[in-house]
Amino acid sequence: TRILIVGVPVPRAIENVDGDGEFTVSWSSVPGTVGYELQEQFDFGEWNLVHQGSDNNADRTVYMVGNWCYRVRALDYFSYGNWSNTVCTFADSVNHLIFMPAILKQ
Repeated sequence: TRILIVGVPVPRAIENVDGDGEFTVSWSSVPGTVGYELQEQFDFGEWNLVHQGSDNNADRTVYMVGNWCYRVRALDYFSYGNWSNTVCTFADSVNHLIFMPAILKQ
């Protein structure tokens, strides 16, 4: 029996000096893996999957002011590795999208 142990990626510090809600989350490559899963957490709430793929970075745009945290894990063909440590950034001047319903008069 051969036991494969999937390594744990190391997330890099998030560069978001302007706090505008647009940033890249990146992490170290793990040899022998086929992909990564990145999860996002807003203001210490639920974790949500926001990226799945073979690249080791993900561009993020967030639309709410608050604390945004990320964790990543690697996977091989048979199993998932452990979640990485968490990295966070604070978005305080996000670009808000305003949706206005169209009103049609006949």
